[in-house]
Amino acid sequence: MRVSNSGEYCVACHKEMTIKNDPLMPPHIDLANQGRWDSCLQCHDFHNNHKYQAPKFFPERIDLKTVKNYLRDMESPYGTEKVVRAKKERQ
Repeated sequence: MRVSNSGEYCVACHKEMTIKNDPLMPPHIDLANQGRWDSCLQCHDFHNNHKYQAPKFFPERIDLKTVKNYLRDMESPYGTEKVVRAKKERQ
């Protein structure tokens, strides 16, 4: 298993975020104010190491079931090409 929580950990660091010229519809701040922290991984790779373009429209996000499967150590919905390697790879 990759993650041992619900996938809503983004709130720990990004609760008071501001994004200039936010390209997302609806804006990130609206999602944060609604407590939609479960949706972050539907657009963003947590480690930001996969070559992946996040969608600009919320309906185009990755299905939540697919994200949860990925967190359970299944196939990455963000693609297989990595732009940054982890310091230590899992065995």
